[in-house]
Amino acid sequence: MPHGLPRKIRIVFILQAVLASLGILLGAWLVSLVIKHSLVSSALQEEASYYWQLHEASPVQPPPNTQNIRGYLLETGQSPLSLPANLRTLTPGFHELKDDDQLVLVDARPEGRLYLVFLRSRAEMLDCSEDLLQQPYKQLTRWLRMMFRRSWWRRWSLRRSPWTP
Repeated sequence: MPHGLPRKIRIVFILQAVLASLGILLGAWLVSLVIKHSLVSSALQEEASYYWQLHEASPVQPPPNTQNIRGYLLETGQSPLSLPANLRTLTPGFHELKDDDQLVLVDARPEGRLYLVFLRSRAEMLDCSEDLLQQPYKQLTRWLRMMFRRSWWRRWSLRRSPWTP
């Protein structure tokens, strides 16, 4: 029974390290999720503001149509049938359409409504969550290997040591 207490302490210590790493991973995932949505939301807000400035200068300015953002303008008095079906019922604000893999900002002004569509898959490419999640995991794995090697080396060297009874 002389090895009982150190073994229990080692198990508790490893369990504590595993739980702490899971907490870090969950926190990193939540932070990346918040950053992703706030980043996309603020980018769409800035794009909408910029579009309305261009629209004031030239009312024939077409809505944005880029690799990342697709825009639709529903001018006041126009029928919403010109919009894609999934955008017709949206109210002003930021929306996440999971079924269509889209993040949508609806910006309403007296001139009309601007719908800016951003693909969720593109937002996930902007996200660095993989790095955030993998880095602590790699460090924890390295640390656990080191602790295992040290404990193995101690046990092996104590058995071979001439000073052990």
